[in-house]
Amino acid sequence: MDFSKYHGLGNDFIIVDRRLEPDAPPLRAAWVSSVCDRRRGVGADGVLELLSPSPPAVARMKVTNSDGSSSEMCGNGLRCVARYLADHEGAVVALIETDAGLLRTTVTAQGVEVGLGPVHDFGELELDLGSEKVRGRHVALGNPHFVAAGPRTQDDMLRLGPKLQTHDAFPGGVNAGFARLSPDGTVKLHVWERGCGPTLACGTGAGAAVATAWLRGDLPSGVPVWVHLPGGALLIDGSLDDLRMSGPAVCVFEGRLRADFPDPY
Repeated sequence: MDFSKYHGLGNDFIIVDRRLEPDAPPLRAAWVSSVCDRRRGVGADGVLELLSPSPPAVARMKVTNSDGSSSEMCGNGLRCVARYLADHEGAVVALIETDAGLLRTTVTAQGVEVGLGPVHDFGELELDLGSEKVRGRHVALGNPHFVAAGPRTQDDMLRLGPKLQTHDAFPGGVNAGFARLSPDGTVKLHVWERGCGPTLACGTGAGAAVATAWLRGDLPSGVPVWVHLPGGALLIDGSLDDLRMSGPAVCVFEGRLRADFPDPY
């Protein structure tokens, strides 16, 4: 099987283009876990399958996390797919079908801009984690996010992220964001991602953090915001009805799995 390895700010993915295989069976969750293993496989935070889309999209993106679970949407993954389509087909502007809807991507000399769609706001929650209670806002950008209230740090993410991800308030799990607003209007963010834990960057998590700051009135609504993650910075702009994200996406290498690697089907 041929594949490409891409990353967006260190959030890395294995891209498998299956658009010419409409009748191929789904990839097994156990195979995804094997190929994402950083010691025994290629190594990645997840697998991005490109499937045959519905017009006018040029590809359908299916996201599977490194633990084999599915995700409705991935912002960094979307940028990587956009860069892949530009690298292989010259598609500078593309419509990509996702479980979050049809999203537009644009590749420029500065990076990749992608639409994240509308922000769905489910309001503020106070969650009992046993040892403490945590307030935060529940929003969704195709996939669910809980953005903890107050200035938060990486230590908070490591301590509370696993508990929030499996909290009863989120039957399907949640991405837990821990943000700190800086005096210059930028945001420092750490995210515990559903299905893979801490990552160097989370695109929809960055969007959720900025949307939450707008909704809470911590930042003027619609003002572009730089979000600083462990892997680098993303620019979030647009509006709550049409959020956008800009950042890099890079091809690391391309390869072919040996025939004796575990069967993907």
